Amino acid sequence: MHALMRARPFAALVSAGSAGLYASHLPTVLKDDGPYGVIECHLARANPHWSDLAEGNESPMIFQGPEGYITPNWYPSKALHGKAVPTWNFAIVHAYGRPEVIKEKDWLLRHVTELTAQQERNEAEPWAPRGYVARHCGFPLCHHAAQRQVEDEPKS
Repeated sequence: MHALMRARPFAALVSAGSAGLYASHLPTVLKDDGPYGVIECHLARANPHWSDLAEGNESPMIFQGPEGYITPNWYPSKALHGKAVPTWNFAIVHAYGRPEVIKEKDWLLRHVTELTAQQERNEAEPWAPRGYVARHCGFPLCHHAAQRQVEDEPKS
């Protein structure tokens, strides 16, 4: 499960709060802390989703791996008796936890630095966030969630 979460770190964070349902798609960094790990991500302060997360309700993060339609034409049994139906193969991880809103500049700088290193690891000249984040630190609002349960739903 963690392998899929690291290979496909752009996840959907879903919550239900006083304003209704919200979904935000966010880049993540998965930490190996605790039995299921900790997912770190961040939201812009302008994103109203963070106020629902501040309520402390449980929220799933959904990581989607490879997927694909499977036509019944690929099954030899279709030619024999016609009893074949289409399907969809996929790999998905649902990670459940209670988000924590963090408004600390040092946390944000560390998080964005780690996220950048994760995503820019193959670049000859990686982007260096330190100066940028230091100048713009008042804008983003941070979030991270310790996971209480992680489920995978592979179907093939």
